[in-house]
Amino acid sequence: MDLAHLNFTPVQGITDRPLMQQFGILPFVFPEGESMIDITVPLQTPYMDHSYVMVVSCSDPIFHAGVRSCNELQGIVGITRPEGSNCAAGYLSWIAIGGQ
Repeated sequence: MDLAHLNFTPVQGITDRPLMQQFGILPFVFPEGESMIDITVPLQTPYMDHSYVMVVSCSDPIFHAGVRSCNELQGIVGITRPEGSNCAAGYLSWIAIGGQ
């Protein structure tokens, strides 16, 4: 099945600008005593530039994740946990959509 068989547009963007979606799940572990870490999200296929959208989420609501920066090859995601938390490991889910 290809896009011609769908009765809807899976992702809409700017007309005449092809879009690419990438996604994944990465494990992370906080070093003992740390309450903030940065995770590099490598992109399998580079985007045209840094003008793409990346959305991130963690496997446990105790963690908070946010995109710190991105370029055409990767995104840098900061993850925080409450001070003194025993929860030290989880998974980062991400999706990126942008121009090819």
